[in-house]
Amino acid sequence: MNMKKLLAAMLVFLAGCGALSPEAKARKVAETMIESLDKGDFDGAEAVSVDDGLQAIRSIRENFSTGFSEADGEYYTNEIKQKMQDMSDAMAEKAFNNGKITSVEKIDDNQYAVTFTMDFMDFSELGQKVNSEQNQQKIMDIVSQSGDLMAKYGETEGTKQMMGQMADFVYTTYMDAMKDVSYNNEETKLIIQKQEDGKWLVSDIQ
Repeated sequence: MNMKKLLAAMLVFLAGCGALSPEAKARKVAETMIESLDKGDFDGAEAVSVDDGLQAIRSIRENFSTGFSEADGEYYTNEIKQKMQDMSDAMAEKAFNNGKITSVEKIDDNQYAVTFTMDFMDFSELGQKVNSEQNQQKIMDIVSQSGDLMAKYGETEGTKQMMGQMADFVYTTYMDAMKDVSYNNEETKLIIQKQEDGKWLVSDIQ
């Protein structure tokens, strides 16, 4: 047998062995999405999303935004902004856990539905822990001291110090509350769709 033809045939065979099936590609995209959510990596989740799927991830991401802008500079120092960002990042990282794919179903040649279960943080319970009467009283105590701080340091610096104390308390309160907050195991479906460029991406989250 011609050695050149034999080598060519072997290369074709090996290439075929290494190619992923459409179902395997859809599963791989779903795994990337689940792993990204588990880590609170919204950049990673957005990278495998498109259309309604992308909008869903951006909406979830918005829930973990600190809400600060470049204009918030007079009273909110960079230290305060960073502390609130650290708290939001920690919350995003803890919000989703233990994602497991339970089924991969073909819709048509260009779409698969991947169902998975995941533990979602009970944000209602978290809110109750954070907004306890004791914590609300502590916040009122901090605010009530603002007059003394302004009298001592001036309005701007006094307010900054008061906001710094508030940030420290909010950060500690949320971090402590997240240590023993409950999780709810829920089922979610990802629609994985083949794009015109051949990539498979999450086009919807249901």
